[in-house]
Amino acid sequence: MKQFIIGLLIVGLAASVLGVLCTVDPSLKGTWLEVGKPLMAFGATVFVGGAVASWLKLYEHGRDDKKAWAQLLEDIVEAHQQLSVACQLINAHKTAKTYSLQNGKICEIRATLRRVSSHPLVEGDRPKRNATSVKAHLDAMQKYVDDLGQEYEEKYLRASRQQLIDEQYLKLRIAALVTNPNPRMIFDPKDQVYQPTRSWQTLRTFPHLRHFMRNFTHSRFEESFQQLRKMLAERAGVKARSPWSERWPLSHVRRVLSYAHQSRSSFLVRRAR
Repeated sequence: MKQFIIGLLIVGLAASVLGVLCTVDPSLKGTWLEVGKPLMAFGATVFVGGAVASWLKLYEHGRDDKKAWAQLLEDIVEAHQQLSVACQLINAHKTAKTYSLQNGKICEIRATLRRVSSHPLVEGDRPKRNATSVKAHLDAMQKYVDDLGQEYEEKYLRASRQQLIDEQYLKLRIAALVTNPNPRMIFDPKDQVYQPTRSWQTLRTFPHLRHFMRNFTHSRFEESFQQLRKMLAERAGVKARSPWSERWPLSHVRRVLSYAHQSRSSFLVRRAR
């Protein structure tokens, strides 16, 4: 299609030039003059048609690219949400079992990041001068989840065995509490039943997991995601709405409230008179 459009432009331009020469050259008369006028009209028509076709092709190509960028943006946002939920669940449950279940989600996130990183648009994207590329941000995010996955593969076995011991211990302790005639013993918050298990203490020794649970909102994954989201939104033609605090700075709010207060005071003074 591209070669066809270029061919139309060349043929139209050549026919137009030839038609103009036949029309304005005083040495050419009669038949050449009659041929030059329709030839010029034909060339102009073909050239304009080729230009319009070229513009439409570029427009459709740009529209398709924006749709693809928008889909990549959606995939990245979903991956970020999944990782954020995984962090919350691991911190809430404090068990090796939950850690294992959420590691499955982390594996899905790794696959999503790899798929997005290998997309032709990402591969061919060129950043602005002195700016970090889309692929560089994706690589940083992928490195973060790869470290979590590698650590799980190397260290989870010990925590999983401790999890089995903790489960048996909790069964015995819960059975003892249920049959205890003293109600205060059942709901004692200091009892080991209500405390994190030893498998959790083991998980807290995993450096990447510990950083993930404590500092995810300030991690390199989060930093790269925030920058990447803006870049993908720009390429997708999505105008991100600025926060209310940016659209209405505190100084503007104070100025509006002060004006309203002065107007109300003036109104009350005039009414009193």
